[in-house]
Amino acid sequence: MPQNPLGNAGVGKATTILLALMVACVMFAGCLREETATPRDGPVEGPNEEPPAVAEEWVHGPGGSPLNESVSDQPTFELRTLAGVRGWEPTIGITASGAIFLPSLGPAMEPLAAAMTHMHLFRSQNEGIDWEEITPLVLDQEFPPTMSADPYVFVDPVTDRLYVNELRPECNTLAWSDDEGESWEGNPAACGNPHEDHPTLWTGPGTAGARVLYLCSNQVATTTCKLSTDGGRTFRLGAPPFLDQSFVDVCSGGTTGHGMTRPGTATAFIARALNCESVSEVWIARTTDQALTWTSALIPAASAYGHDVHLAADGAGMVYALWIDRDSRRPVIIASQDDGLTWSEPVDVSFPDLDSASHAALTAGADGRLAWSYLATSTAADDEWRHYVGMSVDPWLNGSRFVTVDTAGRPLVQGWTAGEAYNGGVGDFLDIDLMPDGRVVASVVDVCQAACVDPGAGRIPSGVVGIVIQVAGPHPAPRASA
Repeated sequence: MPQNPLGNAGVGKATTILLALMVACVMFAGCLREETATPRDGPVEGPNEEPPAVAEEWVHGPGGSPLNESVSDQPTFELRTLAGVRGWEPTIGITASGAIFLPSLGPAMEPLAAAMTHMHLFRSQNEGIDWEEITPLVLDQEFPPTMSADPYVFVDPVTDRLYVNELRPECNTLAWSDDEGESWEGNPAACGNPHEDHPTLWTGPGTAGARVLYLCSNQVATTTCKLSTDGGRTFRLGAPPFLDQSFVDVCSGGTTGHGMTRPGTATAFIARALNCESVSEVWIARTTDQALTWTSALIPAASAYGHDVHLAADGAGMVYALWIDRDSRRPVIIASQDDGLTWSEPVDVSFPDLDSASHAALTAGADGRLAWSYLATSTAADDEWRHYVGMSVDPWLNGSRFVTVDTAGRPLVQGWTAGEAYNGGVGDFLDIDLMPDGRVVASVVDVCQAACVDPGAGRIPSGVVGIVIQVAGPHPAPRASA
């Protein structure tokens, strides 16, 4: 079984970029200052035109067991990619109006060195049919001028503020907008931790009505978090979430999945998967005092492929975690009813004939119905990576019926053996979210585009960025506000 390609690549990526930049923002004081960020004009990018796909769907139980029943009005999706816009581990932001935001590494399929000089942000106000570039400029220039990595987009579900974080190994460039990207403010030096990689950004309730912004990232063997109570203008350093873990994760770079805050409380969560040749563990950390202290729990008998464990919570306070099991290569979900103190046994949510999965992401509606996405191969084609969205037909605690959809109806990545989709030009992670009415949207990188061609043995961003969006059928309720 191959060693984790995701984490090892993450360490190498950060090291390479760090040597190229050598710009230190190690001292926490003095790195933080507010600057004005202005939007840049950009072309309108419509979707690549493609005949409608006939996508396969399954109704099944845990472990991919087929069910002798059907779900009326089954969910259907459409693939909408941005013509000529290079994709690399895209996250998603969705505002209350339904505007969708996607980051990319470039406005066109230009040479990689040029594409990676700056993150580019695109907005669609008609569900991915048309796109326009609204990239914020910091200090009236593309910043940083040399190298960008891990662009991250997040929308605060309470305030509707849009955050865009551009990570560099020694620092972060943060911008935010309260009018869906028409105007921006920014902090070009949201620093504090050297050798940063694999960030996560989320918000939660603070004291006296303030919103707390969490910005966590990884420093080779550990994870650190910093917090802001003024929208990103200034930060304080929090305690490390995983000091009591049983193994120091050097081989996969200390990377973590997306963090989140449980709706209705101030409890924040972040999780990580240690995936080394000698050990594989799943840890979930929680804080009830805004990262002054953390407690982390080792999930019994859990092992993970990859380094991301994704989290979600519903309107009743149930907390969920999703990862890819190391042995079976299948997506599994656990749940907690007591604010993350104890967790259920894992439930395998894969579709029938799944062979190997990667790049899993999770979201939850307020009604307890979940949606998850991943890339996977099947037993019929173990070198074709297709994109799937799964949903719980009923609220999670009330049943075990799932529906899974092959969203594009064709491969998005092809030519790599099972377990190595990172090498196909996708990056570390993909994302999933809900529209204001609860319909599912997931980010994709389409390396195949019109026809699947193996681009060769290069770990390069070689596909276009896009979304799959649900256009019909049942779906979770809208997300609860945290």
